[in-house]
Amino acid sequence: MMSFDVLEEMIKNIFSSSFLDGHNVEFLWHAGEPLLAGIKFYEKAISLIEKYNVKNIEVHQSVQTNAIPITDQWCDFFAKHNFNVGISVDGPKFLHDKNRRNWSNKGSFDQVMRGFCKLRSHDIGTGALCVLTREHLDYPEELFKFFIENGFESVGFNIEEIDNANLTSSLNLDKNIISSETLIRFRTFFSKLYDIWLPYSGKFDIREFQDFFNVSNLKISDSSYVREPDETKNLGIVTIHKNGDISPFSPEFAGAESEKYNNFIIGNVFEDKFDDLMFKNEYQVIYRDIEKKKESCQKECQYFSICGGDYASNSYFESGDISQTHSTACKLLRQELSDILLEKLIKTKYESDGKYSMAI
Repeated sequence: MMSFDVLEEMIKNIFSSSFLDGHNVEFLWHAGEPLLAGIKFYEKAISLIEKYNVKNIEVHQSVQTNAIPITDQWCDFFAKHNFNVGISVDGPKFLHDKNRRNWSNKGSFDQVMRGFCKLRSHDIGTGALCVLTREHLDYPEELFKFFIENGFESVGFNIEEIDNANLTSSLNLDKNIISSETLIRFRTFFSKLYDIWLPYSGKFDIREFQDFFNVSNLKISDSSYVREPDETKNLGIVTIHKNGDISPFSPEFAGAESEKYNNFIIGNVFEDKFDDLMFKNEYQVIYRDIEKKKESCQKECQYFSICGGDYASNSYFESGDISQTHSTACKLLRQELSDILLEKLIKTKYESDGKYSMAI
């Protein structure tokens, strides 16, 4: 558990930073299961934010949960404080329970859905985060039907990745090389998913489709546009450990072991001010390799403007080198998916109530 002392020092440090001048900030609460901290923890966080937010910076609160601990009291709390709630659920029971097991080694699907139904009964809109494994690629119809019929507002798809304690992925079994068979299955999955989703495009969001349309429209408006992911921005994402240690860039770096990168720790909220972090050697070592990756991606990759050198953590965990330009996530979620969607858009004019529109 993060102590109240760490919590207060973190919040005080954040709101004293010049990085927030004229901007907003999102507190994204996540961990093994963030709701286990209890409602009193978050009530304390909100009171501290109110205390130190003297510049009236716009604050967003989000939590990523497995939904199992959710009660009526949690729902009242989320509604009162306008929390965005994301649920980690990997689709219907037969898929979800393959990998998401509880401490009794039983599938957690029924527990997750009980929590989700609590949220729905309180009219709290919820998005899903779904991890795609090799098996998921056979079931685009079943996945979409599950999210639509249960009333989720959106879904984001992560792929099963090699990072930290997860040492293998079913999507790249052969020494981190994605097989041609996996590529074909991935393309077939998202092609079918797009066709199924299109009639629902104004009612249900798929994060990966939205991202592509947003970037593409910006590229059409400005041919020089290049995406700048939060993951590669200076302090665009800052992860605070329970003891106050600070990790930059991708949240997946937090907890990783690396002699070169000082275990991705660049400071501590009790010892360092946010405005000083970028000048520390620990930060600069990581930053230089992030920049090296971006420069190499720009030279080598035709997808750079719609990616911006994203997925640095995936590059590190798969190769041991942040500056490596290739990763499974990059290949599948940027290159392959972009090709799929571009092919779809060339054939059709996409319009969705003026929100995302594109004519090729």
